Amino acid sequence: MQEPAPGPAPHLRVETLDGGVLELSAPARRIVPTNSSAVDFLLALIGPERLAALPAQAFTYSLLDPRLADWDRSRTFHTYRAEDVLSLDPDLVVTHAWQSPDTTALLREAGVAVVRIPTVRAFEDVLDTVSFLGRALEVPRRAARFRGELERRRDALAAADRPPLRVLSYTNIGVGGWTAGTGTTAHLVIELAGLVNAAAEDGGHSHYRLDIERLLELDPDLIVVGVGDEVMSPAARYLRSEPAFRHLKALRTERVVELSVELFSTNSHHLLTAAERLAAYVDALD
Repeated sequence: MQEPAPGPAPHLRVETLDGGVLELSAPARRIVPTNSSAVDFLLALIGPERLAALPAQAFTYSLLDPRLADWDRSRTFHTYRAEDVLSLDPDLVVTHAWQSPDTTALLREAGVAVVRIPTVRAFEDVLDTVSFLGRALEVPRRAARFRGELERRRDALAAADRPPLRVLSYTNIGVGGWTAGTGTTAHLVIELAGLVNAAAEDGGHSHYRLDIERLLELDPDLIVVGVGDEVMSPAARYLRSEPAFRHLKALRTERVVELSVELFSTNSHHLLTAAERLAAYVDALD
């Protein structure tokens, strides 16, 4: 029996960062990022004209590109569900492993190319993602230039002679306090700024609850909180209104840094911007 003739070779074949293979029959022109950090990475390398739609949360948690000022809000979706994404007719979906694996599987069964980029744990994850997307989007030179720029900014932060203040990332929206130890982007931001993560002391790992007693024990030199559209961050308001905290070093010296929510929660290359903001604050201290 005669074997069937092989199909046409793919236009592009790239090994993915999770050990798979991405194959595209043509350059991706209807790309769907499924979370805010994917939006950040994509827009660092390509224009919005190659995006079919955006996740609604990008308008809160992405460091929004000015090119999206006139984005048609009807071209958004709220949930990473197969039916919602398929309705957008994508030729490439960029997601993360933490998002629904069932949705990813259904999209692939439907013939959609899906790639998962890594959650950022170390700065190398940022660099690897930029290089991979440069290959997948067929803009390798642009990706190489951008990667070089990120490396130069990282090196500039590392070269500064900055006092190793103990810094604590803190979240509290009225239901208890949380902080971030090792293995988090907050930890990476603090390290990139040349500072010490107080939440990582005594084996503090990942995001964990922080009660009043433990916060008083840690007594950091500086506290970093996130702020959205509010006049004051809810976490900062809580810290300043709780009598038990009046002797905290960071409160006595008024060293509570408010970072915009898209920097405070970023999982993209913008964590470098967050580190630069934090470093600039420390450098301006008396």
